[in-house]
Amino acid sequence: MARLDANEIARVGGVEAAARALRVNASNSGVVLNASNTLLQISATDAGANAIARDGGSRQIIETINANLNTPGFERPMEAMLAVMQRVAMTTEGAEALRQQDGVSTIIDAAEALSASGSSVAQSTTKVLQRLLVESDVTSYLSDLQGLGTAAKEKGKTRADKMRPVLARIGHVSSVGTNAAKIAQSGGDKELAAVTRAVMDRLRKAETAPSGTESDAKKDKRSKEAKDCQEMLPMAIKAVANVATAIGGTEAIVGAVEDVSETLKRGIAVKECFQAISAIAASDVKGARAVLGSLEGKVASVMVTQLKTLQQDEVAMRAGFSALGAVAASGAAGCAQVAATDAGVMAAEWLDENMEDGSPQSVSAALRVLAGMASDTSGIENAKKVGAVDAAKSALSMICMDEANPEVLRSAVAILSNMAKQGATEAHELSKSGALRRVMRAVAQHQEYLQDAGCAMDVMNLVSLAC
Repeated sequence: MARLDANEIARVGGVEAAARALRVNASNSGVVLNASNTLLQISATDAGANAIARDGGSRQIIETINANLNTPGFERPMEAMLAVMQRVAMTTEGAEALRQQDGVSTIIDAAEALSASGSSVAQSTTKVLQRLLVESDVTSYLSDLQGLGTAAKEKGKTRADKMRPVLARIGHVSSVGTNAAKIAQSGGDKELAAVTRAVMDRLRKAETAPSGTESDAKKDKRSKEAKDCQEMLPMAIKAVANVATAIGGTEAIVGAVEDVSETLKRGIAVKECFQAISAIAASDVKGARAVLGSLEGKVASVMVTQLKTLQQDEVAMRAGFSALGAVAASGAAGCAQVAATDAGVMAAEWLDENMEDGSPQSVSAALRVLAGMASDTSGIENAKKVGAVDAAKSALSMICMDEANPEVLRSAVAILSNMAKQGATEAHELSKSGALRRVMRAVAQHQEYLQDAGCAMDVMNLVSLAC
């Protein structure tokens, strides 16, 4: 029997049937999953996606998502519904319908509900928000953030259930670079820093047991307050990281470094803290100095300690390597701080085990740790000891030859260039190692390397250093 295509399913009433099933069985995860998968099949064509927006499918999904944001065991149906919303948002008619149906907030809330599960659908929300968000949305969310910031500055205590959705929405909205810039230009960076500080202060207070006897009720209340703060910090720091990535370390964002580092030390929001530290350390001298001085000058050591607990999580490893690489490349003090840890050993071992299977972005991040260590005399011997040049050569052979990968090639070249800068002996050893020949062979095989302006500049710089 021939299968109906997406447009035919929509024509015979498939959207209305699925919406009705969702409405009648909103709390039944099995029915919701099947109905959502039907809508996802219909959304495979633009006409089908438009039919979902037009015939009540998207409106019913919004109601079903909102009814189940805190329902245990609803991850798979939630992911399927979010996938439908994302597909509908890709058409002009669908995007306009979702705006009118307040779908933007629902998409953000659903993505936040799924974020802890590492859902790939939730992680693709940024692309959808680029299409859906309009200036009035950003202005509205920014106004909510300013309300939290005002309360924080006045030492007011806003309830966690009021703060959480505001921080979650700002975190997702700021993932779009232009929105992050608007947030900072409107003073939102100051509000973010104030709110982050207020949440951290609340956490410290909740973690501190009072002297003397404490009733079970008060202990439970303090425990709940600590849990609430631990849930809010990732949202606040995600926004801090996004703003720093988009426009660099403003004075307010740099001022939040100590709170970010302390959050990292507690093992809370580790990936978000890595992202914030990476962006701030790479922003300018003031940002790098603030990062290096945090946690009494031990931030690199704390990063390595946290990374050691996350070695099976490639996304976390990539974020951690990016942060360590940014710190190491920030100058002599940063290089020395990273070189004094096991960062080089971790990066080299990770590359040895994951060079073939790891993503190019992760490989590049690990190589940048070694490149940062090779950027100053304080780290050069450590970089040599862990085999930085051999790691670069392996990356060139295994990743940069068969197909063009400018990001990895630039990271490998950074190691070699930094080595060559250390003196005539290092430059001579580099020439003998065959690493330069591998770079030139990769460049000869793929014209994309020289078409990439940054890549071409890095390669030419290496040639002049090594000759």
